[in-house]
Amino acid sequence: MTTVDVLGVGVWTPDFPTADAWASQCLVPRSSLQPKLFSGSLQRRASTLAKMTAIVASDAAAMAGFNLSEVNFVYGSALGELSIASEIVAAFQDPGGLPSPTAFHHSVHNAPLASISIAVGNTLGSAAVAAGNATSGAALLEAIGLLEDTAAEAIAVFCDEKIPEAFAPWRNFESAAAAIALGRTPHPARLGSLQFAPSGETTRLALPGDYLFHPCAPALALVRAISRKESFTIDAAGNGVLVYCPTP
Repeated sequence: MTTVDVLGVGVWTPDFPTADAWASQCLVPRSSLQPKLFSGSLQRRASTLAKMTAIVASDAAAMAGFNLSEVNFVYGSALGELSIASEIVAAFQDPGGLPSPTAFHHSVHNAPLASISIAVGNTLGSAAVAAGNATSGAALLEAIGLLEDTAAEAIAVFCDEKIPEAFAPWRNFESAAAAIALGRTPHPARLGSLQFAPSGETTRLALPGDYLFHPCAPALALVRAISRKESFTIDAAGNGVLVYCPTP
């Protein structure tokens, strides 16, 4: 299988908290992170990345008609829980010298997926991917691989938060997350198709502000193209390209 169907999308940024707002580039009042998926202690303990992931995964699933307890997830994040990891390193400089056990628990790269799985009772397989600027393509390839294997439905999430101030000179970008719900071809409710090709030209990225410097900028641009019913091509982590074609 080199072609899969795109069935839903989700986006969250502080300036554009929905896929529609992201597609129209219409600024709205800054949105707080309050995912409906989490409640109680899970809501209180969830990290920023976990909350972002929950929001976009829920939105993509709702659009696709997926049950979150019955879908395979792929989580793509170039930097993972960098803020929490930085806090842990700083804790070793304190007199006590030990980080918070809760912080350590949430520092694991796939922790956001674990939070969602706990919230919805999902016991299916999932994957976490980190591939620098190639994270978008790598995560989509992983999701396509799941669909080629045993998965009937998959949601690929792309998420990185604004990095701590100490790292700002390296790269500065706003927090952002996106999700794409994928299914096996053919699907009657598809928004379009995503096809792998061994070679091809990628579409130039044109994103507002510092979102262009986000590690998952290709996925953010792809989701915007899907919402706008536009064709789009991104790099497949150096292994070819992924071509999106909207349904006529």
